[in-house]
Amino acid sequence: MSSVLFGNLPAGFTLNKDGTITAYAPMGGQAGSTVPVTGLDNSGNYVPTSAFYWYPMGEMDVTGPLPFFLNGIQTQIGNNGTGHDISAYPAQQLLYPVAKPVFHVSVSLNDDTPSQPTPQPSFALLGNQGTFGANLQMCSLTGVPAFGISDTGQPCTNWDNNTGTWVNLPPTQVTLSSSGPGQVTYGDVAVDSSAAFDQQNYARVFRLVIGGSLIDTNNGVADTDRGMGQTSSAFTVVITPEAWMQLDVVPYTIMYRPPGDQSTVKFTTGAAYATNFSLSDSTQTTNTNTTTTSDPFNFKEVVGIFTAGDSGSLDQSVLSGFGNSTQSGSTSSSSMAISGTWSKLADVSLIPGSGDTCAAPTDCSQVKHDANIYTQEPFWDDLFILLVHAQFAVYVLGGGQDRYVMYGAVPVTANITVTELAACAKGQALHGQNPCEIDYTDSGCRLR
Repeated sequence: MSSVLFGNLPAGFTLNKDGTITAYAPMGGQAGSTVPVTGLDNSGNYVPTSAFYWYPMGEMDVTGPLPFFLNGIQTQIGNNGTGHDISAYPAQQLLYPVAKPVFHVSVSLNDDTPSQPTPQPSFALLGNQGTFGANLQMCSLTGVPAFGISDTGQPCTNWDNNTGTWVNLPPTQVTLSSSGPGQVTYGDVAVDSSAAFDQQNYARVFRLVIGGSLIDTNNGVADTDRGMGQTSSAFTVVITPEAWMQLDVVPYTIMYRPPGDQSTVKFTTGAAYATNFSLSDSTQTTNTNTTTTSDPFNFKEVVGIFTAGDSGSLDQSVLSGFGNSTQSGSTSSSSMAISGTWSKLADVSLIPGSGDTCAAPTDCSQVKHDANIYTQEPFWDDLFILLVHAQFAVYVLGGGQDRYVMYGAVPVTANITVTELAACAKGQALHGQNPCEIDYTDSGCRLR
């Protein structure tokens, strides 16, 4: 092993006799972020592992035991600020690919018994444990959620610039006991925020509240004087979709060739994908997808001798949509749309049915059969309409709430017939062209 990486940062490490590696987190990582731990072998190849490291977003340390004057008028940790250290320093914005972000606060208890004076009748040495707690406060626009505890009544500004109040989420507490005189005991306070994220909430604004104290299991009289606390600045946590795959094309729909030799078909579609965020006093969000499809089929078949007429039309229009509605007001939005019209003219070479046709236009007493009927079947001209460079991503929410999304990298389509697909599968050229290559146009630029 030539190096160990925390994310993209090189880390110091030692090789142990049992073949394991002890690595030390490098400085410079984003507070609150989660990074994979990987390695490089002597050939420069990546060595993946299942390990991750969570950079802490806060730190609390207490030192004890400390003298406590039995007259109760002086205590070192309470009066002169010694014996403790506390700091909360989350990054302003954190991005997580999964909706189970856990924030960490490093804690420690430093037993400094060897450096303390011998207890006297006027004071005692107290403090053989450190207790540490942390909880999140979330900016809520709708009061205390089911996973919350209480409303602080203090105003906050949400990520969408709406005004809410800070609500307390459940706390986490850790107690460290002394490992012995002169020893330092380390620990971690893990604060789980996963309950705050679901399919309607991919972004939250938090602040971290931390506190700790030096306590003594033999005498609790000094506990209230040996505490510390701090509240961090607000920070935003965003659950981002994880890139999954990008394909060259994905079938959007298929336009069938009508069977009649005088039949035509026309297909028109328009699809818009939009997300609108309300910036007024409303706290609702709109996420809608609407597709309108119109399929007018005009047919004219040689069946006049059996019917009163020889022409007709069939039209079908479908409007479908899904999403949540919102109040009207000032909004900002982003959207992507595709639209197009495809048509096919009549193909007089088509022979409907079994391939038998009347010997004469007015006489069907005798029929003739086309030996090449298979090559003239209508389905060879069926047209696949394809989305170009479709991208797939996934929000990993857990609890059966994973959400997959797909969109085109460019809002254009490409077309290919069944004939071209068959030739592509067989490796055959059509008219000197490679049928596996599809032309499409984007913003007036012809690409392949």
